[in-house]
Amino acid sequence: MPKRTSTSWISCYQCRWRQNGGRTGVLDSGAAEAFCDLSGIEKPARNDGAPFSISDEDPGYDPVTGEMVIYRPWGSFTIFYGDFRHSNELVPLGVVESGLEVLSGEEDDFTGTIEFME
Repeated sequence: MPKRTSTSWISCYQCRWRQNGGRTGVLDSGAAEAFCDLSGIEKPARNDGAPFSISDEDPGYDPVTGEMVIYRPWGSFTIFYGDFRHSNELVPLGVVESGLEVLSGEEDDFTGTIEFME
């Protein structure tokens, strides 16, 4: 597991997460400025740019701890670090494989980068 440092990696299926102190982007869009905590179960990206395009995806999902999703109404990205109920507004993206404790332990707003893995 990664140690908590100024740069921490969280290994994910389909993408990887890098927490850092600089300007951030999500899914190569450069749209997210910061992440925050919401309801003690998820870390959504504050997306002030254009929403992520998910028009071809079927809505409706029941996320569990460690899953990454797009919230359809706002087109914003979030990572769940706690279980959540089914929502017709969620579209799944990937799963955190390791390092979720780095994310869930963050109490303040922070910046980060999401990158696709090959």
